[in-house]
Amino acid sequence: MIFLGILDSNSGDVMSYRGPDSSSREKQLEQRIRNLSKNLERAEQKIHELKKALRESQGENKKYQLNLEKALSKSQRLDDLMEELKTINERPKAYTEENSKN
Repeated sequence: MIFLGILDSNSGDVMSYRGPDSSSREKQLEQRIRNLSKNLERAEQKIHELKKALRESQGENKKYQLNLEKALSKSQRLDDLMEELKTINERPKAYTEENSKN
């Protein structure tokens, strides 16, 4: 009973060279290797998908952050303009009060 297994990294298949009589244990091990290889391929694919999703999410997050900064900047500008408008509205009132006293 001789078993030499070589894992073909491109296909994930096990190429085996056996003697004339292979045991059921060897067949089980061979099947286990195939299953592990398939699981590894699936895991690598899932990792690739998750990395892609993470990059997309980070890009969307960056866009959201930039939009938020723009909105905050506009909000601050509006606040400044409101203060300026308030100041302008108070000047004529103060001017009118001074003139009415005279």
